[in-house]
Order: sequence, then structure tokens, then C-alpha cells
Amino acid sequence: VDLEMSDVTAEEVQRLVEGMLQYSWPEDCNGGPTPETPFPVMTYSAAMKHYGSDKPDTRFQWLLQDAAAALQEARCGGITALQELISHPQGTATAFVVPTGQKHLSKSACESWNSLASREHGLGGVSVCHVRQDGSLKGSQLATQLNRTGGAKQLLASLGAVPGDTVVVALGPESNVLSCMGKLRLLAAAELEATGVFVRNKQELRFVWVVDFPLFEPGEDGSSLVSVHHPFTQPHPHDAHLLDTDPLKVRSQHYDLVCNGCEVGGGSVRIHDPEMQQRVLGILQLPPGDLQYFVDALAMGTPPHAGIALGFDRLVSLMCGSESIREVIAFPKNSQGHCTMSGAPSDISRELKQRYSIKENC
Repeated sequence: VDLEMSDVTAEEVQRLVEGMLQYSWPEDCNGGPTPETPFPVMTYSAAMKHYGSDKPDTRFQWLLQDAAAALQEARCGGITALQELISHPQGTATAFVVPTGQKHLSKSACESWNSLASREHGLGGVSVCHVRQDGSLKGSQLATQLNRTGGAKQLLASLGAVPGDTVVVALGPESNVLSCMGKLRLLAAAELEATGVFVRNKQELRFVWVVDFPLFEPGEDGSSLVSVHHPFTQPHPHDAHLLDTDPLKVRSQHYDLVCNGCEVGGGSVRIHDPEMQQRVLGILQLPPGDLQYFVDALAMGTPPHAGIALGFDRLVSLMCGSESIREVIAFPKNSQGHCTMSGAPSDISRELKQRYSIKENC
């Protein structure tokens, strides 16, 4: 479902989508009654800070929390990773609490988290600390250090952890730590659910709009910039003055619709001013001639416009409570990439090749 509209704001697009979902919501939907509107709105920075993901699953808490101050005050300077954290301007320490985790988290699962942190996020691992009945910690080098310095109770108080809980802590560059902890939060939830603990309501659909994404991000070479979404997204009006001085701080007018940790829609207000489009293309260092035709078209009088595309298959799978999107796709492919309903892909007959002037070069 793709919507394109002129003379609308981001908020008007969002209200339209919410109304459409309410109007078309099936009575026997697996996700429960018609969702209440307007949907909550969360900034990209808040989503990353508290959920470690721009697709937050808001059905359960276990929010990521800043643990840097508590660890520093607990005098854990003897840990090399923490010393590096203190000296690095982009360093951080982040934690989340798994209620009753000591009883339900397996040792193998916790060990696999260390491998994931190192392999996928470039971290030295994570510290999984179980809270004993006396308020001390066990399970990691960090736990031993906190017990020795008397900082365990201070950390637990700042995080709201109680005996029987598990505290997961990661240290390092902020972007690496947050993305890693976002994955571990979901893995921990799945681990407890596998043992029969209720964490997320499978019958509930929790919608949220994620807004204020960055307009740019560093390129692979570290010196250039690339668009977070595409080079036609309108910059946030409050940040336009930063385009030439601090482009990485410029927010965009992009918005995603997220449900239960899945992106079900995404769109943006588009650039309609040719001068603004030239500025953005210049920041991206794109060859001037490649998109000049597009800039010229904008100069012909393009109205302000915005749009959004909804992932209809993903949305229906959530409504139906399907484990896989393949269960609701109209023409699903098998493991060989063939459509069992239409037989595609298949050989083209000689008559069709002649009709469409298709020649084979063998």
C-alpha cells in the first residue's frame, strides 16, 4: 500500500494511516480490538537509548539504562574496559534488568551473548550478573569487582534490580553497545518465554511512530556522508541551519510505523525546493549531472509533498499472529525460489520471444 500526497505534513500522513487502519480493522483480529489512536510517537534517539533499536518492541519494559555513572562511583577503575570507557568521548556503559533471570536464563545462552557481542558488534563481550539474595552479584568479572569495592548495591539500586534478577551490562562505543543490547534484550525475552514465563502478550499489537531519524550517517570510508534513507528526504525545519556546519546533527522528516518490534511502514516528507535539493546532493558529494534532471523538474513548481508505504504482508501476518510472513503472502516462493501457484519462473515460448523481440545471446 503506497500513498503519495501533496500539501500535507508528516502528522497528517500519520493521522490518515491511523484512520485507515481503524476503518479496515477486522473484528476477529488476532491482535485484539481496534487499536486506539493516535499512536504513540517516539524519537529515533529515544528508541535507540531505551530499546537499542529503531524498531522498538514496546510490549514489555526491560528498558536499557545508563550505568556509566553508577559504575564510576562504584570505583571499578581496575577494570580495563571501564578505564577505556571513561577516557573515550563516545564510550558508555549500558545495562538492562531481566526479572527472575537467575532462575530462567541458561548458561549456554549467556555465553552465546558474549560471542554475539564480539562477533557482530566489536565489543569485548557482555557482563551477565545474577543478583544473590544478600544483594551481591555473581557470574562475571564485573560482578566480582563490584562485590569487592562494595558497589554492587549501588548499581542495583540505580537499575531497580532485586534478588533473583539478572543484570546485563555492556561497555564500549555507544552505537555498538546500544545495538548489541537491543538484540540481547529481545533474546533474553525469548529465552524466558521458552521456559513458560510470560513476557510479551502474543495477542497484543502495540503500534508506535518513530520519528526524527538522522538525515545523514558516515559512509564506509569514514570521511564521506550517505543518506540514512534516501537523498530526497526533507530536513527537519529546526535543523536546516546545521546542514553546512554539522550535518550529522540534522534530523530528517522521515517516519516509520512500528508494531511489536517490526517495521510495517515507512515514509517521509520529500524535498520540493530545488535549492534545498542541491544542498543535500552537494553534502552527499554526488556528481552534479546525475540528478540534474530531477532538480530541474522540482524547479517547475513541485508542491510540498509526502508519502508512506505500508508493508501489507507484514501487517497482515501480525494481525493473524503468523510466525512467518510466508503464511500470508499471496504468491509465496518455495526454497528453490519457485512460485507453486503460477509456476514462475518458467521458460518463455518461442512465440512470446518473437512477439516481444527477445533475442538470446548464448
